[in-house]
Amino acid sequence: MQNGNIEKTASTKLYNTTEDSDSIPRHINLLLTQSSNDYLENMTYYSAATNKLNSTDWYMQVINNTNSELMVKSETKNWFSHKPDSQAVRQFKLSRLHSFLTLFFSNPSAFGSTPFVDMLYLTIDVNEDELKALKASHLKQLPECLNLIKQGKAEVLANYKDVYQRFAMLSFGRDDKILLLWGLHPEVAAKRSEQNLLKITLNPARHTESELQAFFRWLKKAIGKNAKSKLLNSNVTRLDIALDIVGLHLPELLVDQTACTEYDYFLNESADEEVVGTQRIGSPETSHLRAYNKLQKLIDQGPWDIPLLSFSKVPFQPIQISRLERVRKPHDSGGLKLKNLVYGSQYFLKGTKVYCPRLLLKLTEEQKKLVRKYGFMYWYMNHNGASVISVQELIAHEIPINHSLLELAQEKALMHLKKLILG
Repeated sequence: MQNGNIEKTASTKLYNTTEDSDSIPRHINLLLTQSSNDYLENMTYYSAATNKLNSTDWYMQVINNTNSELMVKSETKNWFSHKPDSQAVRQFKLSRLHSFLTLFFSNPSAFGSTPFVDMLYLTIDVNEDELKALKASHLKQLPECLNLIKQGKAEVLANYKDVYQRFAMLSFGRDDKILLLWGLHPEVAAKRSEQNLLKITLNPARHTESELQAFFRWLKKAIGKNAKSKLLNSNVTRLDIALDIVGLHLPELLVDQTACTEYDYFLNESADEEVVGTQRIGSPETSHLRAYNKLQKLIDQGPWDIPLLSFSKVPFQPIQISRLERVRKPHDSGGLKLKNLVYGSQYFLKGTKVYCPRLLLKLTEEQKKLVRKYGFMYWYMNHNGASVISVQELIAHEIPINHSLLELAQEKALMHLKKLILG
């Protein structure tokens, strides 16, 4: 499933915007999407750039295997006739969106969208001698394609947690980094005698198959004896699994989680105080679900090698992207081992509910503005939403999700990743 190159895209479709209109952010590649045929083809390039572990050809095969091309083209044609972005709430538009989402959640693969691993943390039970050899020797003998960017005290890193005190940052020449952390803080070591001495953090989706294989071959050589066994028994302390919905504006994603009592929201980095950037469902200290505006994040932060689908070149009219992501944080004491990654990982949309966007028609204009600002469930729980839409109405308007198909797709993605790690 080695990744292809998005440069295969027809030159009439892919634009680098560096020299284009001032209305388009610099360094963003656009995939012109002017028909439903364009949408499916362009989704293969977007998905392969988002998850480099799979190629454009792989995503096209996934689409073809669903035998749903005609239905998908019909729904996308109807939905995109509205040029969906941040438009006002209208009945006809929301009816088309409901139809689009119903088909999407019945089989996201038909739209070129599949679950993928967006973040992975591992802690590995190496001994002091192995750790010393890794620091003193192996960091100086990296594969030719892998570079040591910097190393030093971990306190300089963003989101530093006072657990590991030293780090090394590696890169394959792009913005995406692999971190190695070691040197337990004395207080942590005193309290957690079983804490593994080496931690690895990376976003697997930002690396190709060959890059992951090269890194983990080097790591196994650095660990030395019983390296594969140590990796098999390493603790997975974070596992993010994501699914992109290309064509959906975040305020119109009415998403909830069974038995959830804690909701929050965040603005986009662009600080548009009128539009929610992230809806968080659950506590950030534990495993939780979040839905966020992936389009705006790509515009604000990159990565710049991911092309955006756009209705036109000038004016800039990108197609919205909403990402559903489960952030799982198993305990380092062994809540999840790498050897159990495939079937021991909780299904990422377990207990997730998506409601029909036509429910927004029951709201006043002021209430719609609040949903747009906070996200639906935050508004519902904190602004007496039950007085407008009863719990029974929510249940009656739930959009079916093909959980069995998505869970199988998750298992395939995790099996693929596990094989690349173990070799």
